[in-house]
Parts: sequence; structure tokens; C-alpha cells
Amino acid sequence: MSKSDDQDSATLASALVNTSVRMVRWLKAADSAPKLTGAQASALAVIVWSGGIRPSDLASVEAIKRPTAARVIGELVTKRFVIRDDAASDGRSVILRATQSGRAILVEGQTRRCRPLASALANLSAGDRAGLAAAVATLDEILNQSLGTGSQAPGERSAP
Repeated sequence: MSKSDDQDSATLASALVNTSVRMVRWLKAADSAPKLTGAQASALAVIVWSGGIRPSDLASVEAIKRPTAARVIGELVTKRFVIRDDAASDGRSVILRATQSGRAILVEGQTRRCRPLASALANLSAGDRAGLAAAVATLDEILNQSLGTGSQAPGERSAP
């Protein structure tokens, strides 16, 4: 790869990050009735997508300290969006699992936040939508290769 290609890639990467941040802020601001704080929604999404996770692993994934994770987990348990199950392999440990209402509240919030984007996308030409779909697939593949994960909808788990 040439120096020019490296610069082009760096410029594109910067533009993608900036656009992603702006889009997330726009969609978050458009949700006038959030049922969860940002920290709660993020933690619940990890719990749902993982299918079950230890509190220490949740703290690691979320890049937060264990006491902060414990507080957020406590709030989610109190709201009955998460339950603590005993870990089969270690009786001293627990596995956090989303309840049906936890999965539902996550999907409901995502649906509310996606409405403005879906509306804007509906106004694009079929060709522009197809181009965006191809770009999303490419970005998803980059993430899959970098993170070793697959694209998942809330409630889905990776194959063991």
C-alpha cells in the first residue's frame, strides 16, 4: 500500500468515525422517551447479545470499573431487566441474563432510536440505499475480522 493510499484510508477512517459519532448523537437526541440511562442500555445490550455474562466480564467489555458495573447491574436487576443465575462451573460466581422484559425494552429503545434514520433512508434512491447497504456489509465484515464476532440482533448468540 502506498503512502497516498495510507493517507486516503486514514482520512476515510476519520470521516467514518466522525459521521458515526454524529449519527449516534442525533439518534440518541431523537429518543424523547428513553427508559434506560446510556450506561444501563449499553450494559443490557452486552448482556442480551452475550446470552449470559459474568459481572467481571461485563465490566471488562464495557471498560468500566467493577463497582460501577455492580451499580448498573443492581439497577437493571431492580428493574427486572436482568437476573443473576448461579454459574454452573463455579458456585461462587453468577451469570447475568436478560429477562424477557429486558430484551423487550432493549428492542423497543432501538426501534425508537432508529425511526428517524429509517425515515431519512426511505427518502433516498434505491441505488443510494443499495450503496449504503453494501458499505454497512463491508464495515460489518471489518468488525467481524477485527473483533472475532458476528453481526447479531438483540437476543441472538454466536454459535459456541
